[in-house]
Amino acid sequence: MEPNGREARRPESGLGKLMRYWREARANSQFDLALETGVSQRHISFIESGRSIPSREKLMDIAEGLDVPLRERNGFLLAAGYAPIYTDNALDAPEMESIVNALERVLRQHEPFPAVVMDRYWNVVMANEAAPTFFGKFIDMDSRPKPRNLLHLMFDPNGMRPSISNWDAVSESLLMRVHREAIGRVVDQKEEP
Repeated sequence: MEPNGREARRPESGLGKLMRYWREARANSQFDLALETGVSQRHISFIESGRSIPSREKLMDIAEGLDVPLRERNGFLLAAGYAPIYTDNALDAPEMESIVNALERVLRQHEPFPAVVMDRYWNVVMANEAAPTFFGKFIDMDSRPKPRNLLHLMFDPNGMRPSISNWDAVSESLLMRVHREAIGRVVDQKEEP
């Protein structure tokens, strides 16, 4: 008890602030999150107020329910006192060789349809053989700077935009995704080389 007779409140934990931020960014109530994750609303309230720390497994269930990007999930883990589990390696790093091989296989399997792999800035980092052929039918790809950015290609009035018959639906979908990623800080500051 404080001297004025009121009960002292524990300060909010970093985890609680992070969780509330993501829950509000995703427009979820505590009840919505409870239904999504199977964690009780009371437990979610206790986590957000700093009165409880969930197990690593429950914390990852909550992060999944909030659609928190993997790189941001490490922040959840650290705030709860757990070691981070997600690495952030460059695509050309030796430990990424098996991932690159898997991506190349997925791209090949999409032939004859175009498929691309983008980085978090929407730059195309890999493409199958059909992708440049497809985009080349609408855009002079040689005049575009590299790396080619898919958002720029889509929204540019001299790019793909005039060729998309349902532009309103496509642009709305793309903008919703960009907004969702921006809230999640997926598209963040670029590191200068």
